[in-house]
Amino acid sequence: MNRFRHHSQIATTDGHVRVRMDGDPADASISQVSKKPNSLRVTRLTTTTPMKHLSMPPAQLPPPISRHVAVIGAGAAGLVSARELRREGHDVVVFERDNQVGGTWVYNPQVEPDPLSLDPNRRLIHSSLYSSLRTNLPREVMGFKDYPFIAKNDKKRDQRRFPGHREVVLYLQDFASEFGIEEMVRFDTEVVHVGPVEDNIGKWIVRSKRKISDDDREVSFGFDVDEEIYDAVVICNGHYTEPRIAQIPGISSWPGKQMHSHNYRTPEGFQDQVAILIGSSASSVDISREIAGVAKEVHVTSRSVADETCQEQPGYDNMWLHSMIESVHDDGSVIFRNGRVVVADIILHCTGYKYHFPFLDTNGIVTVDGNRVGPLYKQVFPPALAPWLSFVGLPWKVVPFPLFELQSKWIAGVLSGHIALPSPEEMMEDVKAFYETLEASNIPRHYTHNLGGCQFEYDNWLASQCSCPGIEEWRRQMYDAASKSKRLRPEIYRDEWDDDNLVLEAYADFTNVKHAKSNTTSLTSRHVAVIGAGVVGLVAARELRREGHQVVVFEKDSQIDFAREFGIEEMVRFECEVVSVEMVDKKLKVKCKRMRPDGGGDDLLDEVFDAVVVCNGHFTQPRIAEIPGHRGHSSSVYFKVVILIGSSASAINLSLEIGGIAKEVHIASRSVADDTYEKRAECDNIWLHSMIKSAHKDGSVAFRDGNTIIADIILHCTGYKYYFPFLKTNGIVTVDDNRVGPLYKHVFPPIFAPQLSFIDYNAWVASLCQYPCFEEWRVQMFYETTKRLNTNPKTFRDEWEDDNLVLQACEDFNKYI
Repeated sequence: MNRFRHHSQIATTDGHVRVRMDGDPADASISQVSKKPNSLRVTRLTTTTPMKHLSMPPAQLPPPISRHVAVIGAGAAGLVSARELRREGHDVVVFERDNQVGGTWVYNPQVEPDPLSLDPNRRLIHSSLYSSLRTNLPREVMGFKDYPFIAKNDKKRDQRRFPGHREVVLYLQDFASEFGIEEMVRFDTEVVHVGPVEDNIGKWIVRSKRKISDDDREVSFGFDVDEEIYDAVVICNGHYTEPRIAQIPGISSWPGKQMHSHNYRTPEGFQDQVAILIGSSASSVDISREIAGVAKEVHVTSRSVADETCQEQPGYDNMWLHSMIESVHDDGSVIFRNGRVVVADIILHCTGYKYHFPFLDTNGIVTVDGNRVGPLYKQVFPPALAPWLSFVGLPWKVVPFPLFELQSKWIAGVLSGHIALPSPEEMMEDVKAFYETLEASNIPRHYTHNLGGCQFEYDNWLASQCSCPGIEEWRRQMYDAASKSKRLRPEIYRDEWDDDNLVLEAYADFTNVKHAKSNTTSLTSRHVAVIGAGVVGLVAARELRREGHQVVVFEKDSQIDFAREFGIEEMVRFECEVVSVEMVDKKLKVKCKRMRPDGGGDDLLDEVFDAVVVCNGHFTQPRIAEIPGHRGHSSSVYFKVVILIGSSASAINLSLEIGGIAKEVHIASRSVADDTYEKRAECDNIWLHSMIKSAHKDGSVAFRDGNTIIADIILHCTGYKYYFPFLKTNGIVTVDDNRVGPLYKHVFPPIFAPQLSFIDYNAWVASLCQYPCFEEWRVQMFYETTKRLNTNPKTFRDEWEDDNLVLQACEDFNKYI
């Protein structure tokens, strides 16, 4: 059966449904989904020839669409989702109710006051880890595909191949640091409501509460409640917090103690006790063996064993495996289906967890029924709400981190418009067919997300959607070898193995990943400072974040006008002026001063960055024409004789504006011939001259054309200087006669490249980025506008003759709407 395409079924002896991938993914139809949130109509392009056999130039994809995305949870799924979303150019906020990243891998020695965790008003503890827990997967298998889980050469780190839980948290912290994810995380912030905005499909309300505390005294003062609108929500809150409890006849009158493994940490409480563990999961196997070291007796029971089963466990004289419990009684006795009776002190439920989304309100569209979250297309998208709502990490009995990574890539690509989904109707048909296949195979509803028998086929299907490599063969074989060893040698499989050949393959692959990362900028996240939040700085911030960099924009003003569409404002530090940038130990130290909120002066702040992009503009520091005898003066222009120096657009605009109120306006420019003297056709009080020759104390100004006038004001429309007072490069980068240099292609100072750069744009840069150059209509329109500016400066903004170019432009714009 292909659970991901045609639903042909293969049932297996282990009760799972396996997947057969029928044909190359490229044989399938290509669907193009509308970019508009309120329109999910599909235009289909069908091909009968496998795409891999066609010879054609690569498709020109439109620039990615940037969405404002909320990610709920900063565990492994949330962290990799945030990375993939930002790599695809989205604006990401991660909500995490804990004070650190790691999610379920963050160990908490505290337990909940209700040992069964049934009280809805109990104090919640997120972690379900026990103190001795070690991974049941080798670290090579477990890590993300492009960030291997390699042992650190550090005595403080756990270097075992099956490490303890603390090492996994440190790995996730390393991952978050490597890709600059923590800056996106709002810690101590719990999401309390997620729901669609009424009458606005594709917009979501996220309401959260943030813990208010005194950091110095570590005292909590309550919560701040916030409500925001997002384009999309990705749910990554895990499923190891809300326990499932076995239903046992007679349990209400049984006098013994009950608890769920969610609240198990150490075995001390089981000293000399007769304990019964329900379940056959990895936690049951680990905890039963640990408890057996202190308990009087340990009896493990499970629905998955035959009714007549009663076996003493190898290596133990106080532990037995039973069939499931038949009933319990008020005298403390527990009767098993095999007929055995045990008087027990405690029943420990190692019975798994429920999917739980108390914050999610979809008006009944998405439900949790019999521990099935649905309806979901390919375990991720609810068809009626796709792609604006998605889930990462629901499947179980899987290698989790690579699966999270591939699901996240798929979601990020769909949201940006680079990957198309089928129509909602087609997705819903696929879901129904999947459910029918499970039912026909007698697979219970609560096994909907059990992908143990087909996880790698599922992973590879996701990879095909994202056009990225699938699961490595060594990873698959190593997983199978570890699973077999765990069944045969549960006591020692973590410390003894015989798949060294696969370990060598894995590390050879990791070397290739490391080499690829060093040669692929999109895989290397830098901490980048952008100086200036004008148009140039904002575009720079957007493009840097699209490449996955961690960006801070410094802006000395208090506001910007162009940023909402791409969610750039959150990266901007307003009222923050950069006062110095200098190289320190191959990094760039940025010093800035920020106005205090109380207005009581400025705070000086230092921060170290990997790179600095200078975007502070060059329209602030005026250049003044050198005129013999002129010292400069100014007053009101009403009824005055005014001289404007310059031939730029501002000189033309100001001459026309001033000409409406001044007595005379004389324009002087170096760009006209020395004998030039002519009245402008558009006004009878504006003249064009050659450049000023000299100015005198009596107010007279002599031009090179021989004319002399008595003037009241000289207005310099003479441009600006490049000015970087904050830049300290020991004379390597200079401004000499208004040339900034040396700069390679107007951008990089060779000695400091690529850590220091200056923004500019030209067709050569576009070609290097493998990005389309300026469109022909844009070039022609620019020349047409320039021509009108020179011939009809008074009317060129309101009258034009290039409607054909306007139509070409609008047609081009429609591609991105």
